[in-house]
Amino acid sequence: MNEAAARNVLLVRAFETGTASPETWRDEDRAWASRAAAEVVGAGGDRDAFLARRAALAVERLGSRHRSVLRALRAVEWRPWVGWVVVAAACVLGLAIDAIGPGKRINVLAFPHIGLLAWNFAAYALIAARAGGRLAHRSVPSLGPIARFVARAGHAVAGDSIPVPRETGVTSALAAFARDWAEATARLVSARVARVLHIAAAAFAVGAVAGLYLRGLAFEYHAGWESTFLGPEQAHWVLSIVLGPAAALTGIELPGAGHFAELRFSAGDGENAAPWIHLHAATFMLFVLLPRTLLALGAWLAERRLATHFPLRLEETYFQRLVFGFRG
Repeated sequence: MNEAAARNVLLVRAFETGTASPETWRDEDRAWASRAAAEVVGAGGDRDAFLARRAALAVERLGSRHRSVLRALRAVEWRPWVGWVVVAAACVLGLAIDAIGPGKRINVLAFPHIGLLAWNFAAYALIAARAGGRLAHRSVPSLGPIARFVARAGHAVAGDSIPVPRETGVTSALAAFARDWAEATARLVSARVARVLHIAAAAFAVGAVAGLYLRGLAFEYHAGWESTFLGPEQAHWVLSIVLGPAAALTGIELPGAGHFAELRFSAGDGENAAPWIHLHAATFMLFVLLPRTLLALGAWLAERRLATHFPLRLEETYFQRLVFGFRG
């Protein structure tokens, strides 16, 4: 059963197991929905197909009586454009970062991109810790502040987005549906939002590096360093750790400790910044773009699996009664 079918099933269950008034959904309506679905699916039909078809027929009849039912279903649908907006905004923010200091100088020790790299490593550590906690306790994944914002913007959190009307017999049913849907979609929402945020982080890195190259086409930048506490040996050691993998990948050699003394801005204007920009671009490709793309792919696979095979607990008494009536 896919996500859309499960959404209909849970909404109809809220009407049939709640305190909705007889005028809202009568016993005759229940019997009609079951009979019509059985005729469509056939005697030997699949259980999931029967429940999905019955729910679709019931939603159609409920929607003709109460427009708020259809509004509630639309409210919890995921809006794909929200993800595209988040990714585009992240890319623009990356382009807007001015990594160049005064006098068109790049301080390779105070490069803002090093801070972004550290932020991504902190995010990886947090993701690993949360994944370990979920495996250990099998708990429902919790959303952070940014993830909750994206989920609400995409109308993916049912409890925060369903319009509950003041109609007798409908209010309680839609309120119950809001709670049930928020609980049932917790893992799906987590995977969906994770996919968007991983792609956004990769887009932010691409935008930041692209901004450097675009500015470098029109201006000549010089790279060097300055520090109150670090000497040439320590500065060389720090940058060898940060940029060493990119240097091995690109073949661009880092200057030795002796040359680092000449790159100090107090001793001169540094050197042409092109090799340093290439090294930072390769570093972002290795430690941001590639890992974020793999994480986004994993989140997308989890999202696709949950959306096409929705984890609905069909062993509940409500569903068992419906299936028993269908199969006899």
